[in-house]
Amino acid sequence: MGNNTTEISIVTKPDMFSEVLSFYKNILGEPDSEGERKAMFRIGTLEFYIHQGDADPPSFRDHFGFGMEDLDAACQDVKSRGIVLDAEPKEYYWGKSAYLTDPEGRELELMQEQEGT
Repeated sequence: MGNNTTEISIVTKPDMFSEVLSFYKNILGEPDSEGERKAMFRIGTLEFYIHQGDADPPSFRDHFGFGMEDLDAACQDVKSRGIVLDAEPKEYYWGKSAYLTDPEGRELELMQEQEGT
């Protein structure tokens, strides 16, 4: 079902992004990509993202993301097992994703990247 891409994303308060990014640079070294509001560290097949939130508290939550080769089929599969999606697949500039929550409240993202992104 998956494509071996695993993502962990954390979201900072707007005024804490630089400090949090510096903290992780001291642990992981320089990020593989870095922008004004986002950085990504690649650790094997794991992609660890740090996003600057747009509000306090952030509207975007820390979460785990799992890459899918066919997101629509994966969503149908999990729904057939009685799992409710919090957000159905949605298109973004980089691909599409859907969200669900585990029994203890952790947010999970199922995602499918567009070819070439």
